[in-house]
Amino acid sequence: MKIEQSLAVHVGDISKRAGAVLMDYWGKPLTVNYKKDAGFVTVADLESEAFIIEELRKVDSTIPFWAEERGISRNNSDWYWVIDPLDGTTNFAHHIPYFGVSIALTYKNEPQLGAIYDPLLEELFLAYKGGGAALNGKQLGVSSRPLKKCSLAVSLPYTSSDDFAADFKSFQLVLSNVDDLRIMGATALDLAYVAAGRFDGTFFRGLQWWDVAAGIIILQEAGAIVSDFEGKTILPSYQSFLAAEPSLYDTLLKLLNL
Repeated sequence: MKIEQSLAVHVGDISKRAGAVLMDYWGKPLTVNYKKDAGFVTVADLESEAFIIEELRKVDSTIPFWAEERGISRNNSDWYWVIDPLDGTTNFAHHIPYFGVSIALTYKNEPQLGAIYDPLLEELFLAYKGGGAALNGKQLGVSSRPLKKCSLAVSLPYTSSDDFAADFKSFQLVLSNVDDLRIMGATALDLAYVAAGRFDGTFFRGLQWWDVAAGIIILQEAGAIVSDFEGKTILPSYQSFLAAEPSLYDTLLKLLNL
């Protein structure tokens, strides 16, 4: 299967229409259902996901999916979709205006196409392998700020005090070398913002494949280097995540391994 620009545009359109589903619930009282593992889900998550899956099945009904709420519908296909129907559910439920939709198409666990949509700002971040990255059709590129002026997006894991301890150690090591660290609460948008040069980089532990799959290809096509804290390729079972433009990436990788 070859990724064409027309497919990327179509997936971007699906993400925008899923964003419209979310906006039907934005700012309204929501019933929250807590998950067994961590976090919670709302009707907005569920309806957005149902819409995305229905539309992607129209693209190719043989391609399975890995979705945050429905889980994995994998077969033996090397291709599969990765769906986060509402990245930033906590923000959304608390009426904090930082959330979005994330859709990726992967081949052998390597993202080939990614769409991240912010329905409040109507910003579509879109990329496919070899096609570059764009924001509403305008080419994206990572920043090149001096280290001391860099602003980085970070995230905290869902659970485990051990992870928190490791994260705070990492924060201390990095913060003394950069301008600031920010926890925004919607990882997919954080990655898109790095690709757009708004944030200079990002690092975190303990999140999920659907949080990052679309962002990986958008980051790579925008010129960022993406790996775990050991410099290895990000896989669905990843334990840590680092992304930045090349020179900053090298510096952060060293700091995170002190």
